[in-house]
Amino acid sequence: MNLTINEVDFDKNRITVSPKEETASTWFWEPKNGYIATFNMSEKLTGLLIEKFEQLECPYVVLPISRYNRMMERRAEGTLTDAHRKNPWQNFNRHYDNLLKRAGLPHKTIHELRKTCGTELVRGGANPKEVQAVLGHSSIDTTFDYYIAVDKEQLRGKAENILNNYCAGCK
Repeated sequence: MNLTINEVDFDKNRITVSPKEETASTWFWEPKNGYIATFNMSEKLTGLLIEKFEQLECPYVVLPISRYNRMMERRAEGTLTDAHRKNPWQNFNRHYDNLLKRAGLPHKTIHELRKTCGTELVRGGANPKEVQAVLGHSSIDTTFDYYIAVDKEQLRGKAENILNNYCAGCK
């Protein structure tokens, strides 16, 4: 929500989310874990952001200009709170649902998408420490407990392979 256009690298298909300094056009903001996070983008997402960039009316990528102007008014009035800085959208879910619809994606919460990402990374061969780093968790326990789902069919297949390999040596 606090992603600025300066954090999008169109050439490398990469987004870097980092803390923001208070400037004339941006407000102070820090990610909850304080880390700088880098994410690779698909070609499709890069294309969508390039289209968005051409229409951008403020430094924030996903913030409507009306909301940006209201945030800047609050800052000038001295009424811009930490809650506003962390979540500049009054109704994020409504806007998020519209983005999912426009992208042709089924409804999922942000945390469901993060869990899917963690699970798919493991299925694709990433080890849990790599998933922890991608998701920005300070504790591997959080990654294991909430963001990596166990696929029972896949687990059953692995158990059968182990049993078959073990039994093959028994003959």
